[in-house]
Amino acid sequence: MQNKINAKKRDLLGKKVKNIRKDGFVPASIYGSDTISQSITIPYGEIEKVLRTATLTSIIDMDVDGAEIKALIKEVQRDLITNEINHVSFFKIDEKAEMLFEIPIYLTGIAPAVKNNLGALVQTMNSVEVRCKVADLVPSFTVDISKLEGPGQTIKLSEISMPEAIKLVHKEDLHSTIVTITELQSEEVTATTTEETPAATDEKAAETKEEPTEDKK
Repeated sequence: MQNKINAKKRDLLGKKVKNIRKDGFVPASIYGSDTISQSITIPYGEIEKVLRTATLTSIIDMDVDGAEIKALIKEVQRDLITNEINHVSFFKIDEKAEMLFEIPIYLTGIAPAVKNNLGALVQTMNSVEVRCKVADLVPSFTVDISKLEGPGQTIKLSEISMPEAIKLVHKEDLHSTIVTITELQSEEVTATTTEETPAATDEKAAETKEEPTEDKK
């Protein structure tokens, strides 16, 4: 899916950005390895629509006062109470150079171990950092879990078919586990009931309140 955003340069900074939000825009910034951070504004409706489908690797086509820029969404700040978008940071893409990307990992299929209630599925790796040119970038990696039949079975990153142009930032990630089947934890609930013995009952019955007595003269 192609994502497009029309943006304009902005001069308002600090507390004055509140006025931008009141007018239906979101303050944002663009930065990159070959450019100084640039402050911009984008229509709230446009960025809200893009964020519904954008992932870590979604390329955003931005028009900033007529200048065409390709970028990635790096950070989205939201209001803690209303969840409205307060600020968005973009990273400018250099199409000729290799760049760092974080590619998400998604699971597909149904694990027989889970279906047959033999174990629990645990995903320990949700994304992986890679280095490549934007032309070689893939939106995500998909892992088929339909062969996981019992506890102890795993799928490692080394089992994923990865294009040669995509290189791992951390080589040790190749041996990392993406998903595993763990044994189900059985919970034993022991109900302890305390019953009164006949002796205890007799002792209670024998308890009497001592009433004050008057001395007879």
